[in-house]
Amino acid sequence: MIRTSSVLFWFGLSIVASLAFYRTTDKVQLLEQQLRDLNSSIEAEQKTIHVLKAEWVYLANPARVEAEAHKHLALRPTVPQQVARMEDLAELLPTRDEAMTSVAVNSTPLATIKTSLAAPGQHVAAHKPAKPAMAVASVDTGHINEHMILQHNAAPSSPDTIGTLINELGAHP
Repeated sequence: MIRTSSVLFWFGLSIVASLAFYRTTDKVQLLEQQLRDLNSSIEAEQKTIHVLKAEWVYLANPARVEAEAHKHLALRPTVPQQVARMEDLAELLPTRDEAMTSVAVNSTPLATIKTSLAAPGQHVAAHKPAKPAMAVASVDTGHINEHMILQHNAAPSSPDTIGTLINELGAHP
């Protein structure tokens, strides 16, 4: 009886081992096929990258870029009269009215904001005088590149945590 049970045990074990071996072999073949597919796609991408690099070298060639620029653009060499100092830019830039005459707006505005700007050197007070935390001032020079300046006013009369934080941040450089 011991002999028959040990023969059945070894026979069952060999069947289980052969099934596991067959299943493992099948999985290995599937993984090898996936690896071959990935390697072929990597090789195709490397060839594509090589072609793109060659195209980039051709397109970025300075002689070709210069020839295309002469062909499509009316560029001339810079003359010394075209170079301006930073101090002279305010006089050389067009005014807002001059610039706006060449701009045509054909669409409806998304929003309308009503505000008033002060003359140069004056400050515009906030709309609510009870809590003036900040005021907006504009330096109107008539040029396109105007700047808006935020300036701190007197401390608010009521406890305003946001205004207090802004004042504290403005006090520290």
